[in-house]
Amino acid sequence: MMADTEHPCTAPTPKRPWLECIIHCSDDNENLISPQSVDSWKTLLRAAQIRRHEPILELAEDTPEGESLALNYYRKCRSIFTMKKALDGILAQKEKTTNGCPEDSNPARAGRAIPSTSRTYEAECIFCQKTNKYAKRQKTREVLEKCRELRADAKIRNAATKKLDSRILGIVSRDIVVAEAHYHWSCYSF
Repeated sequence: MMADTEHPCTAPTPKRPWLECIIHCSDDNENLISPQSVDSWKTLLRAAQIRRHEPILELAEDTPEGESLALNYYRKCRSIFTMKKALDGILAQKEKTTNGCPEDSNPARAGRAIPSTSRTYEAECIFCQKTNKYAKRQKTREVLEKCRELRADAKIRNAATKKLDSRILGIVSRDIVVAEAHYHWSCYSF
C-alpha cells in the first residue's frame, strides 16, 4: 500500500483562487462541482485530515464551524479522495507505526503463531488442537477434560515417544497436570 504522501491526491499545490480542482488526483476534465451540503464538506474535511492534505486544511482553519467553503473539485477526484477503503488503510498504517509495530517484511513469519508465555495451556485439546469437537456417531459436542491424573501424563508421554510426535513431545515436556492440559476422551484413547 502506498503511503499517504505518495498518493496523487496529496500532491501539494500552491495557494490560488479555487477556480480549479482543489484535490486534483485524476485527469478528469468534467464540470467542476462544490460541496452541496455541510455533511458533504465534513466528509471532504475528514478525508483531508486523514490524508494531511494542506490546501483543504488551510482553508478549513479560516472557516467557521458548520459552514462549507466555496471550493471546487471534479467528481472523480472527490470519489478517489474520500474512498472509505483507502482512508481506512491509511488510518491502519498510521496506527501500526504509532503503536511501534513494524511491518513484517517476511510474510512467512506473519502467519506463525506467537508462543504463549502463560504457565498453563489454552483450553483446547492437546491432540487435535480444537476447542469443540463432535464425537463419532453422536450429535452432541464432546467436552474438554482437564488432565488431573499423573497416569494420564505418563500414558500421553509414552504414546508421544512411541509415535515420535514432536508437537506432543513438546507439550508433555512439562508436567501436563500442573500446566492444566485439556483433551477430548476420543483423542486420548488412541
